[in-house]
Amino acid sequence: MKLSFTLCSLVVLIAVMGCSTRQPDDLGIKTGTITHVYPAGFEPVELAECRVPFTPEQIATGRYVQVQFTSYKLHRSIHVFVPSGRDFNNGDKVVVSDPYCIGSHKPEITGLAPK
Repeated sequence: MKLSFTLCSLVVLIAVMGCSTRQPDDLGIKTGTITHVYPAGFEPVELAECRVPFTPEQIATGRYVQVQFTSYKLHRSIHVFVPSGRDFNNGDKVVVSDPYCIGSHKPEITGLAPK
């Protein structure tokens, strides 16, 4: 009886550990405010943790914007590449999918946030 309980506990422990180390497919969405719109073709220097490699031709087809997220006392900002067909201004509230730069996920603006 004690052996079966120990084996059962070990199986549950391994299953839980496997779930906790697995990368999520959906990293959620966040609403943020655009604080800076960079000129077309300009690549910000502060692209640290989730730098997505673009060729100069790809960078010329769009622009980067800086999006700030605020929750209580925490202020966090990221840079998001926006294709040239979409125009945003400073102060626009936007919805960003995958805002955490984990693995191969890159942040993307999915649209304007409801007012």
